Amino acid sequence: MSVRAGAFLAEHAGRVAGPDDDECRAEMRAALGYCDEQALAALRSAQQRYSGLTHPGPLLGRIVFGPVLEADTGTGRVEFWYAIMNEHPDGVSSGSLLPDGTVLFGLLDVDLPAFPSLDHFVECDALLDFAHRQELLSAEHPESVTDHPAELRRRHPSLRRLERGCRT
Repeated sequence: MSVRAGAFLAEHAGRVAGPDDDECRAEMRAALGYCDEQALAALRSAQQRYSGLTHPGPLLGRIVFGPVLEADTGTGRVEFWYAIMNEHPDGVSSGSLLPDGTVLFGLLDVDLPAFPSLDHFVECDALLDFAHRQELLSAEHPESVTDHPAELRRRHPSLRRLERGCRT
């Protein structure tokens, strides 16, 4: 996690109680008839790192992390529901987590991969929070999008073009 995301959590986050590991293990056995140890390890990791964490979300309102086991007895698929949810759930804007760490968001019965991990989701919220707090320096609307970078470089010689972005 970046320094920015860590600082964001240090300033805004809190914790509430979440489900314990024994309850999750019992639910998995009840739903699947066995305990998937890899999924359980992934759930333990997510719970230890996130369960009960709460922070203001720039897009979804106050966020609460509360991953709990949900096993589909028909397909044998394991998900951790309520990994990301509003403090006051509306049933629509919540995210689930797959054992491989992928965060899913969706509507009704269609969930799509949205983030590769919960850390990426927090990074996104931290970056949006940082951006919202920045002072607007320009609200100009360039006439030509292709000519605008050259004009900016002329006015601000220290600007440089980034040839490559970074995901970390």
